Amino acid sequence: MLTTALDAYSRDIEVFLVQNAIADFSFAEHKQMLRYASKCCAYVLPADKVVI
Repeated sequence: MLTTALDAYSRDIEVFLVQNAIADFSFAEHKQMLRYASKCCAYVLPADKVVI
């Protein structure tokens, strides 16, 4: 997920990650990835904040 987000961001695409719609090998790694992505390449938000 992070690699794809970074790639999209580098191509000038606005990236949104829905934090409770993706998973990782552990909760700690999940939080670490979301924290990193939110600092460098993506908007991170919960599913209830997504407007469709």
